[in-house]
Amino acid sequence: MLPLETKVIHRGWDAPALLKIAGLDELSTGVFPIERMALDLREVRSRGISAPALLNLPWAGFVADHQEDIPDRAGFVALGERDIVRPGDVVETQPWASKVAVRHRRGDPSNVLFATERCNRVSTLNINFTKLHARHRSHRSHGSHRSHSSHNSDSGR
Repeated sequence: MLPLETKVIHRGWDAPALLKIAGLDELSTGVFPIERMALDLREVRSRGISAPALLNLPWAGFVADHQEDIPDRAGFVALGERDIVRPGDVVETQPWASKVAVRHRRGDPSNVLFATERCNRVSTLNINFTKLHARHRSHRSHGSHRSHSSHNSDSGR
């Protein structure tokens, strides 16, 4: 099994970013916004494609084998195994730690959904959970009281 993070050399990222790693297949489907994707130049170049127009699209960044392969924008060079970060994966860049963490790996049966406190509705979720928990406690105490009293009334007959 591949590791879920790898050391990288970041360039142009000051804050963490959540990105879809794009190969030519992701680009051709047009499903994901290019501004949220990092183009995997390793995959593009392995197919023998050299298209300057492709590099001029508004990518969030680039993945490359060498720093000099990254255009004058944000990007990273993975220092570990090449397969740790692949097209189709969703990664989180962590510039302060010089690493990239894989948050979703395409085709992996053990992907996990991460929930964080960064959700815009945290307070709503907490309030609803508190109300639900209070209702559940109330229902349990009334339910057990009812079943207890009905049990007593049945035994008195």
